[in-house]
Amino acid sequence: MSHSARIVKAGLLAGLLAAGGSSPAFATQSVVCEFSEDVAIQLLMSTLDVASIVRADITAAGRRWSTQDGPGLTKITVGQAFQTASELRVDFTDKDVNEIVARLRLFQASDDTSLAQAGTLKIENIGVWPVVCSDGG
Repeated sequence: MSHSARIVKAGLLAGLLAAGGSSPAFATQSVVCEFSEDVAIQLLMSTLDVASIVRADITAAGRRWSTQDGPGLTKITVGQAFQTASELRVDFTDKDVNEIVARLRLFQASDDTSLAQAGTLKIENIGVWPVVCSDGG
């Protein structure tokens, strides 16, 4: 590599590092959707331009599911997630990704100061509930 090519390459690398190219920032938001105290889903989502569920916890019919391991929890996995400006759809599967365990379907509307989300939570062979969502703080 010529001397001038090395200088250009070094300048590009320095520019990337100065612009924060060493590692991207990772921010999250929490959303809680409830029917009652006994039926709820809490999502921790990354604030990327695509639907990216970092963690999910579901409570219904005296049972608990989570994308995290823990005592008393049934392990689930995000099977697929789809988000637009007006809706969010998430399917959760069993830990082996063999069958869908739960489906969340939300419609959302926002303006400069607020966001409203509501929809349905369906847990296969257990039930379906209307849910209203709020910022999980």
